[in-house]
Amino acid sequence: MNLLLKLVRCGIRSNILQWLESFISHRACKFRYGECYSKYHILKTGLPQGTVNSCTLFNLYINDLTGELNSVPGIKCLLYADDLVFWTEADKRKAEEEAEQTLNKALAILEKWCERNNMKINTSKTAFQSSLAHKTIHPRLRYKRTALSQSNQFRYLGVTFDNELNWIKPRIKSPRDSPSA
Repeated sequence: MNLLLKLVRCGIRSNILQWLESFISHRACKFRYGECYSKYHILKTGLPQGTVNSCTLFNLYINDLTGELNSVPGIKCLLYADDLVFWTEADKRKAEEEAEQTLNKALAILEKWCERNNMKINTSKTAFQSSLAHKTIHPRLRYKRTALSQSNQFRYLGVTFDNELNWIKPRIKSPRDSPSA
């Protein structure tokens, strides 16, 4: 089990390791649909949801990801819970080409890490944003064989970032804003 190996690498041994192995192993679940119940199924991956320990164990499990992504020259990244953000800077004369190349290298490393660690990225919730001195570039970024969508703004930890980096949330026009005839 990958998690147990990572716990040993963190220095966790003896009774606490045995307790954690028991905590994450030999779990079963069944499903209910209306009044019908399935048979019990043994869970082979994942952590018990709703427990205090699961959040900490998940963070320990993905902790090595940032080191691997930071191995790509020019990549910087942040993890918060299960949210990953990474970025790069590029010379404005070749920004699109350099950003595309660097970010696709990082995406390839992310793909390999996910394969080794039995994790999946939801590409429908994955997007990228670019900004270059008030000029938008359009790098072609792919995760596996899926083209990632480009966004004009995103919200991360309560802060809205837009392409112009002015942090101003755009005002949504209402019908009352229209001039009357």
